[in-house]
Formats: sequence, C-alpha cells, structure tokens
Amino acid sequence: MKKSDHQMIQEVLDGEVSKESFDAFQQRMRGEPDLVKFYGEYARLHHTLSEEYEDAEPSISQTPENSGRVRPMVPWILSAIAVALAVLAFHWKSAATVKPPETIAGVRFSEDAVWRGEGIFTDSRRKQAMQKSSSLEILQGIAEVTLNGGGSALIEGPASLTVVSAESLHLAAGKAKFSTGSPGVKLVVTTPSMTAENLGTEFGLKASPDSPDELHVFKGKVSARINGSNTGELLEEGQAGRIVGTD
Repeated sequence: MKKSDHQMIQEVLDGEVSKESFDAFQQRMRGEPDLVKFYGEYARLHHTLSEEYEDAEPSISQTPENSGRVRPMVPWILSAIAVALAVLAFHWKSAATVKPPETIAGVRFSEDAVWRGEGIFTDSRRKQAMQKSSSLEILQGIAEVTLNGGGSALIEGPASLTVVSAESLHLAAGKAKFSTGSPGVKLVVTTPSMTAENLGTEFGLKASPDSPDELHVFKGKVSARINGSNTGELLEEGQAGRIVGTD
C-alpha cells in the first residue's frame, strides 16, 4: 500500500474526508481487492484502539478546548463505510467459498524426472495431486500415479498420460506399468487404439503413433478390445496382445 492510502483510510475513519474524495476511494476499492482487505484490517484495528481508549480513564479532565476537537462523523460517511465493509465481507466470503480442486490421484516423480502437465496442484498435505482430466507428460525419468480408486501407474518417459477418473486412465504415448494390488479393484486404461480392463493385478501397455499398441499381462487377467468394438479378448498372465490396423 502507498503512504497516501494509509492517510486516506485514516481520514475516512476520522470523518475528515470530503464526499468527492470518498467516492473516488470507493471506486478504487471496487477494482482493488488488496485495498479492500487492507481497509478492513485497518478499520478493525482502528475500532479496537477506539474501544481501548474509551474504556481507559482519561489522564486529563475534559475542557471546552479539548472537547471542541472531537468531531462527530458525517452521516453520509457512516453509510459509506458500512457499504465498504459490506464489499469487504463479500470478498472474504467469496474467497472462503472457493473450493480446492477435487483430488482423484496422487503423483510423485523420480529425482531425474523432467515433466510438464495441466491440472496438477499441491494439496493440503503439500503433496502433488491430480484432478479429473489432469494431463501429464514425462519427458524423462519416472512418474508414479496413484488413483483414489486403488489403481496405480508407473510411467517411464517419454510418455503422456491423462487421468480420466478415479478408476480410469488414458495412455496417449509411451510405456507404463499398471496395477491394482487386489483383484477386486477396477482399473480401465485406454490407448489411441485399445481399451484394457484389469481383471487381475498387473499389466503393461505401450502406445506409439509409429507402431501397434501392445499389452502385456504380468499377473492376473486383462480384458482387451479395440476401441469402438463391443467384443474383446481375455489375456492371462504371461500373454501379450498387439492391436494392428484400427482404420
């Protein structure tokens, strides 16, 4: 805040400002949230100090000269201050009602990871998190994405991944290993050409625009189908599949 702002606020609270000056001050507050916040803090401090002085016993007796210096606040200023405080309350209420993004996955990176993404933020635990439709591009290194639904992905760069939901991921390019930890957890992973639904615990996918998408089942079973098809194939542990020609 500028020194002139301090002076203006003090004059407003003391009732020493003209109506024209206060109108200009109000206009500034409509477009400067920081000024509104500062005004509210200053007004509360002013009110607290005023109460302290009112409760304290005067050290000198009131004389006509002393009492003549006390100026009542002009009614229009009192009304204007009430309006300004209402604006301040609105800003505080708006800030308080802004909800943080809903976390549906956590993400962590290897020390050598180079990455970029959208929809990735730091949650209340100071850990990096992902919301619905968050996208992640790993240029190098490894990233581990843990979904709230129980599934997880270990991605090796270069790769590109999108969080579709708490139970679904999309691997646009690159290699990744997916697991659920238990057979009862649902995890669906799509690539540009196939959809793989986990019926076991662990599988890997490779997606590339220059070669067919590949699926490798490490543990359990995976149901795989070509995107747009209602029928698929069940692959078991140790088996692999490749999608060729989706046009």
